[in-house]
Amino acid sequence: MASALMGLPASAANEDFEKAQVVPQSENNSVLNKGDTASAVVHESATKINGGANGIDGPTTNGDSKSYADAARPAVNGVEPTRTKYPTLRSEKSLRNSEVTAWKAGGIRFAPLRVPLRRRLQTAAVLFHCMSIVVLISMFWFTCANPLMWPILIPYLLHLTFSAAAVDGKLSYRSEYLRSLPLWKLFAGYFPIRLHKTFDLDPKRRYILGYHPHGIISHGAWCSFATNALGFREKFPGITNSILTLDSNFRIPLYRDWILAMGVRSVSKESIRNLLSKGGPKNDGQGRAVTIVIGGARESLEAQPGTLRLILKGRKGFIKMALRSGADLVPVIGFGENDLYDQLSPKTHPLVHKLQMFTLKVFKFTLPALHGRGLLNYDVGLMPYRRPVNVVIGKPVRVHSSPGHQPTSDEIDYYHELYVQELENLWATYKDDFVPGRVSELEIEEDDKPVAKPSVAGKALGSLKSAAAKLAANPAPKRKAESDDAAELQPKVAASQPKKRKTEKAKDEDTMPLADRTAVSSLRKAMFIGAHVSAAGGVNNSVTNAIHIGANAFALFLKSQRKWDNPPITSEAKELFMSGCSHHGYKATEHALPHGSYLVNLAQSDPAKAAQAYNAFVDDLARCEQLGIKLYNFHPGSTLGDSRDAAIGRIAAQLNKSHEATSSVITVLENMAGSGNVIGSTWEDLRDIIALVDDKSRVGVCIDTCHAFAAGHDLRTPEAFSKTLDEFKKIVGIKYLKAFHLNDSKAPFASNRDLHANIGTGFLGLRAFHSVMNEDSFCGMPMVLETPIDKKDDKGKTIEDKQVWADEIKLLESLIGMDADSEDFAALEKKLQARGAAERQRIQDQVDKKSAKSGSKKQAGGKKGKKTAAVDDESD
Repeated sequence: MASALMGLPASAANEDFEKAQVVPQSENNSVLNKGDTASAVVHESATKINGGANGIDGPTTNGDSKSYADAARPAVNGVEPTRTKYPTLRSEKSLRNSEVTAWKAGGIRFAPLRVPLRRRLQTAAVLFHCMSIVVLISMFWFTCANPLMWPILIPYLLHLTFSAAAVDGKLSYRSEYLRSLPLWKLFAGYFPIRLHKTFDLDPKRRYILGYHPHGIISHGAWCSFATNALGFREKFPGITNSILTLDSNFRIPLYRDWILAMGVRSVSKESIRNLLSKGGPKNDGQGRAVTIVIGGARESLEAQPGTLRLILKGRKGFIKMALRSGADLVPVIGFGENDLYDQLSPKTHPLVHKLQMFTLKVFKFTLPALHGRGLLNYDVGLMPYRRPVNVVIGKPVRVHSSPGHQPTSDEIDYYHELYVQELENLWATYKDDFVPGRVSELEIEEDDKPVAKPSVAGKALGSLKSAAAKLAANPAPKRKAESDDAAELQPKVAASQPKKRKTEKAKDEDTMPLADRTAVSSLRKAMFIGAHVSAAGGVNNSVTNAIHIGANAFALFLKSQRKWDNPPITSEAKELFMSGCSHHGYKATEHALPHGSYLVNLAQSDPAKAAQAYNAFVDDLARCEQLGIKLYNFHPGSTLGDSRDAAIGRIAAQLNKSHEATSSVITVLENMAGSGNVIGSTWEDLRDIIALVDDKSRVGVCIDTCHAFAAGHDLRTPEAFSKTLDEFKKIVGIKYLKAFHLNDSKAPFASNRDLHANIGTGFLGLRAFHSVMNEDSFCGMPMVLETPIDKKDDKGKTIEDKQVWADEIKLLESLIGMDADSEDFAALEKKLQARGAAERQRIQDQVDKKSAKSGSKKQAGGKKGKKTAAVDDESD
């Protein structure tokens, strides 16, 4: 009952007002310019594209859904938008150390016995709030069952029936003592919740605060506006704010008195009019404010972790009341409100959604299919997760009307557009600070928007284990392209075959997500995991393909790897790529990792070939800048028989030249497996290249786990992992580490063979990836899978099974915080190792045979030794 539970604000059914939620806070005393007009509050892009001063793209529209794409919006009624400059705010981090060390049984993490008393008290405070309506209703029925209480009960029910306290605007029941109880500071500290001020509110004005999103149970709204725990009264002196909820809540005995004492009032038209016309120094409503959660119960069904999907397009009742009462409109966003619970997505469970919508239509409340954590565990229950919520109160939109004004429809539309623009500006300014792990951007929808096919949704942590188990049970054959003798630098050319045109059903299957994206904010460490996806048909398709496998990062080729000359990226593909990244919450500057061409060798000594390689390399960097991509990964190159120092000097010289020709892209060196003349198998190779690069801010390193293992850098045990990482820090420097390629190895340790295996099935093993996933210094980096996904279909034809990547992403996410000594981990590790046993033995036999043959030739001596060296050089 999202509309009727826990003091939750909500709106009247025939008015476009709905529940008000509350959230976190930080302090800033930036002053609102009192001369601002309505035309001066619309937003402008807070982010410039490609480093240009005027690099602004238009907003992205997706059907009935409006997405903010870091772009300036058009003028409203001919008024050009101007920028609202918001101050820098401090984000609140969630502390979940206890969850990391939790005891685990049956896949459920149980809270340790030794938890600080304050945390226990915080949990008790949240439980008290969540159970308040249940306890008070139970007390009422218990009273009804006792005849001795009837002489008191009957007058009370008569008073409840005829009382107008919820709508009269007098605030007569409001208790500042109850609103200021220490209980509410414990409640706020549980998540934690903070309230952030950006501009002053003039105590001589009236205000309607629109809170977004509704979330499921509006914990942020309650804490920020129904209590004084976050200091609203001190941050906005002279402002008396009331949070509003459905009128039906004031018909529940005892519970009605509780929420009245907490300052909650009805969201009805009469209540808003009275609240904004009474009180204040002149008893005319000056200094009064009301908070309305605009999206209401309908929006609660859209609450998915990592998203902000608002039901706002057709909701204009609050605009009408602002014009009638002369109140300014203040957008408020509760960043993180949607992360407090998991629930079934309407996109993946349409039948459940239809039932919920029917319940909402008939009974005016709904039942979200939610789950969270428990009192004594972290995975199962109805308690909210301990995740931070940051409530930011934006700049007021000045409304030029006086009390009693009857607005026209044009006026209502005008101020609605101004409000939406300022709301989008507020989101654009602080989204990267407070929700860096989001999986989609702000979307504004209609009430009756049809449910789309599944695309992006937050994934509950509890479901990751099932995905990992599925991965262990279903083997994925190796890719045909990754033959055992494949060269590290040579392009892999597949035989061309005529392509059959796909049916509409096949096209739909290709775009349907194989797994929902996990909200990175819901993970215990901010690990952005994805895979190297196809960009065939246009670079914009890489975004679609990343969503398809539930990736939070992705790699791609920016052009064909089979030829030197390629057509430029079209303006349409560029716009679709950038708008797709923005709409789905991908930061192209941080989590897109294009891979360089295998044709390019920057160590070439031949002038003509060196020029050809350089031109292709710089062309890729220019494409990155065109798309707003910051990182570019490439293989260093091969000496081709020349000296190591000379080759490294040529690589660095080409990098310096390319940096002068471009402006921002970081060239990321990938470590190599060490076969033949290939450069990059040792940390010293990478160090020496970086040492010769003039602009150190334009160079970095991507560690490929398979390459590192094959080159002799051990990662298999925690001790070996720590030693290898320490060596990298000492020789290269951790500041240069920018990305990871996550691959297991079919070949044994120090074999110098680049043979990728699926996670946990190779010689590296699952323990190595557990170490990677739990290393704090790797947080925020793109982590890209390049594991084999080819398999045979029913007709024996080789096809790609992208479900392998979708499952491996969930597997890696499940390793974050997992106890490596637990029975669950041991069982998973055993299954994966069993799956890859045959392939490991096959490659081990090849290595042993080759080593024996090489040893016998060395004993024989003579010219054969030189011939063997040439054959073993796979990069030549």
